[in-house]
Amino acid sequence: HPLLSLLDLQQQNEIQVSASVATRQEWQKEARKLELQGKTEQAEAIRDTFLKTQSPPWPVFAPDFLWTLQQKVLKDRVPGAKHRQQLLEYSAFYDDIPLLKRLVLEADFAPAKDYDRQRNKIVKSRLAPYQGKNGKDVLQDCDRYGLEHRTIMNGTPLMMAARAGNVPLVEALLERGARIDSVDHFGRNACHWCLRQAIEDPQYAKGPFSALWTLLAPPSLDLNIGHRLLQLDRHLPEYLLFQSIWAVIPFWPGGKDGAIFAFSSANIADIWENLPRTVVPEFRRNRSYLSALFARNEIHRDYPYNRHLFQRLSRGWYTIQPRLSLRDPQHEGQWRSWVDAHGFPFLGLMASSEEQQAWQEINALLRTTFNVPPKGRAKAIENLSLFPEMEG
Repeated sequence: HPLLSLLDLQQQNEIQVSASVATRQEWQKEARKLELQGKTEQAEAIRDTFLKTQSPPWPVFAPDFLWTLQQKVLKDRVPGAKHRQQLLEYSAFYDDIPLLKRLVLEADFAPAKDYDRQRNKIVKSRLAPYQGKNGKDVLQDCDRYGLEHRTIMNGTPLMMAARAGNVPLVEALLERGARIDSVDHFGRNACHWCLRQAIEDPQYAKGPFSALWTLLAPPSLDLNIGHRLLQLDRHLPEYLLFQSIWAVIPFWPGGKDGAIFAFSSANIADIWENLPRTVVPEFRRNRSYLSALFARNEIHRDYPYNRHLFQRLSRGWYTIQPRLSLRDPQHEGQWRSWVDAHGFPFLGLMASSEEQQAWQEINALLRTTFNVPPKGRAKAIENLSLFPEMEG
């Protein structure tokens, strides 16, 4: 234009503006960021609009599916080995000895009688896709089905990678925005899955556990202890004690000793035996120290720093106190009783008719506050195992 020359201005070419397109991984991280800020509607909008996913093509061993499966096998006596094998795989992966016992005694399923060999084979097979250099396939599944999709064993990819000890895959999933607070039907998250594996496997404890614990253990736990809210920070000894108990209930890792609901200083020392000193310092393994740790956090103890985490069942034996509840990761702002969060109603539903009464008594005991430990009522719990290991 002539005016430009009079003003001694040069006409330039059109400015080129480049717009970057957000990747799927960036949208995943943004959705998780909004979720953590409490903006769940915006997070869901991103997932619905930009992260359209499919439903996984496999069955998920969640409570409803498992109950139906159990009815087919143990009540309706549906012929064929498929459903029996599915129950065996679930019981082996979750160390569900009561269910295994029913497969042997009621379904007469021969493979269930060779439990140790079957368990090792099943666990190895289910974790294989999450080990070694298989991370690419897992991440592709996350693109198809979502970061929080459920595997056959009702764990998220992060939980499975944690149990498999695959630190690079865990890091990749966290980088994409995987949730560390997602839980299975026993209320256990990825941190608890890796803790259970370390308790069972000394090599795992010496190897990837420390790195995984650093990545997956939340900086603090939010607990409602009945009369007030409590933040339990990770550096406190009560934090690891509570997390260990939560990880072990209701079935011992490895499935050797059946169900467990109460703990003493002796079996906490056993549980921590494999854990590295970077996680559990030597002085915290002392039984006297552990006994004092339980005692000073018992709900009736007069102690200025009492965190009211435990209830004493009898001399030296403690369980989580009945009024304690935790945040529900599936429902923002809601709390769940620890007994419900840990799936005790489901356990009772899956029990045999002969075991129903025992489960009802334990369920009632764990929900009851008492000033004096009830004589006799805690006998099954004091013996640690409601369902003894099968002979042979």
